Amino acid sequence: MNFDHAIALHTAWKKELKAYLAKGDSSLQSSEFGYDDNCPLDQLIHDQEGCYSLFTEFAALKASHAHFHQVAAGLVMRSHQDPSVVAEMELGAHSEFTAATSALVRAIITLRKRLAK
Repeated sequence: MNFDHAIALHTAWKKELKAYLAKGDSSLQSSEFGYDDNCPLDQLIHDQEGCYSLFTEFAALKASHAHFHQVAAGLVMRSHQDPSVVAEMELGAHSEFTAATSALVRAIITLRKRLAK
């Protein structure tokens, strides 16, 4: 697994979410963001399942990825009701979104460290 690529995929997807929320057009449903099987990082995770499925760090990565998508779906749902929800993405460490995205990146790095041993 190319871990830098995994982080880059996550970052790109996060930017797409932010751009969507900034538009505020309600063209997407929260369910489209809520499933973790609909993004490029999931494809990478799925492709590596056979190689790393026995590692607890891989299970943690999958769980962090799923949680990130649940949080993203919540942002999308709330943005349909209140367009100012975009500001939540800018609150740094105080937002659930930032915590979820940080946890996902940490999970990727933790798996990389485990495999380097």
